[in-house]
Amino acid sequence: MINDTHVHPIADNRTIYPRIRDLENKAGLRTVHDLGQPEWPAFALTEMLETMDACGITKATLVQAYYTYHHDNSYVIDLTAAHPERFVAVCVLDELDPATADHLTDLVQNHRVRGWRIMGNKPKGFFTDPRTFPLWKRAQSLNIPICLGSRYTEIPDLMEPLKRETQVPIAIEHTWGMKIETPFKDYGKHLLDLAQLPHVHLKIAAPISFSLREAGLSAKEVYGTLIDAFGVDRLMWGSNYPANWHKHGKVAERVQMMRDDLAFLTKEEQDKILGRNALNVWPDLK
Repeated sequence: MINDTHVHPIADNRTIYPRIRDLENKAGLRTVHDLGQPEWPAFALTEMLETMDACGITKATLVQAYYTYHHDNSYVIDLTAAHPERFVAVCVLDELDPATADHLTDLVQNHRVRGWRIMGNKPKGFFTDPRTFPLWKRAQSLNIPICLGSRYTEIPDLMEPLKRETQVPIAIEHTWGMKIETPFKDYGKHLLDLAQLPHVHLKIAAPISFSLREAGLSAKEVYGTLIDAFGVDRLMWGSNYPANWHKHGKVAERVQMMRDDLAFLTKEEQDKILGRNALNVWPDLK
């Protein structure tokens, strides 16, 4: 059993599901959500289901593609509604909007949203800004995981809210923005500091696998260090597709790369990371 904890659906119909670039271009505005990223290819429902079946992926967590749709979560919500037996959705919201907490309640209670994603690259002081506290509290009252797409350098700023909000799982998304250097145990210190918090889980994905290869490190050194700190039960695999599709390959290649990287573990440990551990964070996938 494989559960993909991090896949980004991208609609092929840009009329029904316009991308933020489409809207800005139509309005004659400069595209502000590009951030230097190439536009992602479509990864729509039919291709997604065919890919999952071909790769042995049972279920998936659909993570809102912020740089494609910004705060419009319509596509992940619609796909989850169409196939609740296979998907749950993770939304991206405007944390500083006073109305957002009630909006999150509606998404969870009426649209099968089972997670809130905080994007990274926030301004200094964002994670200790009292205006964000109600949304953290609401996520806890709704009993949904909080996913953090934070930059590696933001981890120290995250410690305050992570120590304050301990009642729901926290998923650190593929240590986004982390370029692994040698020695990993020193470079990864901030990440390893999170291991002291038992509600914090790690998503591991293609960016780490490629980064460790670029740094000339072994998978055992990197993933072994993470497992020594967090334990094997707090690591989960996610494809992160179609992000970096031009560098990291298709989903099947990412599954195989993860299997190769985890080959030093027992089959039971590999099965946990590739599938079973996700159920501890998203029980709706059972």
